[in-house]
Amino acid sequence: MKSDQNPISRMRRNAWWELGFTLIVLVASSVGLLYVKSVETRTMLVWLILISLVSLVSYHRHMLSSIRGLSEVGATIHAHIAQRVTDVRQLMEASYRSSVWVLCITFGIVLTFALYKALTKYSGRLMLVQLVGVGLVCVIAVVISYFTRRFARQVLHDLYGRHLDHLEAVLRELSA
Repeated sequence: MKSDQNPISRMRRNAWWELGFTLIVLVASSVGLLYVKSVETRTMLVWLILISLVSLVSYHRHMLSSIRGLSEVGATIHAHIAQRVTDVRQLMEASYRSSVWVLCITFGIVLTFALYKALTKYSGRLMLVQLVGVGLVCVIAVVISYFTRRFARQVLHDLYGRHLDHLEAVLRELSA
C-alpha cells in the first residue's frame, strides 16, 4: 500500500497543513500588529494571535500526537488503534466546538466596535440609521454563522472523518 493511500498518512499530512496555516496566520498577525494603528484592527489581530497560540499549544499538539499514536504498535493492535481513532474523533469534535465559539466571539468583537461607533460618533437620525445597520449586520452574522458551522463540519469530515471512517471499517473487518 502506498503511503499516500494510507488514511493515517493522509490525516498526518492534513494536520501538518493545518499547522502550517496556523503558523502563517500567527506570523502575519504578529507582523500586522506592528504596523496597524487602528484599535479595531489591532484588537482583531490580537484575537487572531491568541487563537493561533491556543491552537498551536493545544489542538495541533494533541492532533499530531493522536495521529502519531495510530502508527505505533501496542500490545493489542486492535484496541490501541480503536482508542486512538476515538481520541482523534474527540479532538475533531472539540475543534468544531471551538471553531463555533471563535466565530461567535469574532462577530461579537466586530459588532461591539460597530455599536460603540454608532452610539458615540452619531446622533439623532444618523444614529438610528447606524443602529439599523448594526441590526442588519447581526442578522447577516447569524446567517453566515449557520453556513460557516456547516462548512466547518464538512471540512473537518473531509480532512479527518473520512479517513477515520475508513480505519473503523478496517477494524470492524479485522474483528469479524
